[in-house]
Amino acid sequence: MLQAGPLVSMVRRFFPKKPLFCVDRDHPKRVASGMYLNTIVVEDEAPSRELLVEYVIGEESLNLGAVARNGKEALDQLKENRFDLCFLDINLPFLNGLQVLEQLDYLPYIVFTTVYKEYAVEAFELGAVDYLLKPISRDRFHRAVSRALEQIQGRAEEQTGLAIPQKGSHQFIKYDDIVYLTANNKSTIIHTVDQDLEVNLLIKDLHSRLPQARFLRLHKKYVINLEFLDRLETQDNGRYLMVLKNEDETVLPAGTTFVRAFREDMGL
Repeated sequence: MLQAGPLVSMVRRFFPKKPLFCVDRDHPKRVASGMYLNTIVVEDEAPSRELLVEYVIGEESLNLGAVARNGKEALDQLKENRFDLCFLDINLPFLNGLQVLEQLDYLPYIVFTTVYKEYAVEAFELGAVDYLLKPISRDRFHRAVSRALEQIQGRAEEQTGLAIPQKGSHQFIKYDDIVYLTANNKSTIIHTVDQDLEVNLLIKDLHSRLPQARFLRLHKKYVINLEFLDRLETQDNGRYLMVLKNEDETVLPAGTTFVRAFREDMGL
């Protein structure tokens, strides 16, 4: 049995430097493309284990990749395969659930399954997808799966692009397709490789939603995708121009203050 004590402190002791409950970055992209979640069930009690297996098999979005009856079996399976989703009992023979996680070099999305209510709040604080109390109904299990899918798909969107509101719907724009942004009063124009879209956000707010290492503000009016920056040109008056390597070979002014900071960061 797991000894009494705060779940948070135990996990933080196990993972002093590792982010908690973060999935392998390749998995969200695969799931978002319509494929399944590779799932492992870790449960020592036969009736609960059989029920969870039945539930997993009944979910179209899940693939039952493995079943483990104790902490040692779970560790072996999790090391051999990189699972997307793990239904994990806390109290297990040989190694408890947290001790299993401590020995992994990655962490799948975790749904805890237990009879102990007292750890629920702390589990959510740590980033667990869900916390299921036994006995687990099919409806409650399905809601946990839906929550896992929402989180993974949301992470995939964060990693690959933006969802932009457009006339009652949302249009998805890949980061790879964004060339630069232009401030337009209280809105911002997103210039992509194919089209220009106006969004009702200040440029600083939209910029904050983009990967900061990739999208750089070199002018109070412009944010550029560094992958499209061809060169910076110095004019006779000491001002700078940004020349982009898009189809239009766009030329934009660059702010002196922004350029100085950029050059310092680049060691130029």
